Amino acid sequence: YIQQPVICSDFLDYKPEETFDGIWACASLLHLTEAECQIVVDRLSKNLKPGGCFYMSFKMGEFEGERDGRYYQDQIEKDMFKLTNIVDSLNVAYCYLSSEASRKLLWTNGFLVKVKR
Repeated sequence: YIQQPVICSDFLDYKPEETFDGIWACASLLHLTEAECQIVVDRLSKNLKPGGCFYMSFKMGEFEGERDGRYYQDQIEKDMFKLTNIVDSLNVAYCYLSSEASRKLLWTNGFLVKVKR
């Protein structure tokens, strides 16, 4: 329909060759374990241009495991900063909480920026 190539992949298998100005991972990384998330964010950050932004969001909390038949890794704000200690090419530029009133959910949102070197 869009007359463009489409890549079907999961995060662990996706290995892009191009570089990006930004990466948008809205409510998607939360289905990886903490260890898998660290691997994926580290790998994808290598494809982020210096000064590029990596947005990610997680359900707010400290739960990790299966819920309603799916795997979830919730995060709180300090987890974003912990991630940047592991992926040292990224710094947290902005982290905030948002709400989804219709489902009574809170979300942890982070904008991480690739350090210019």
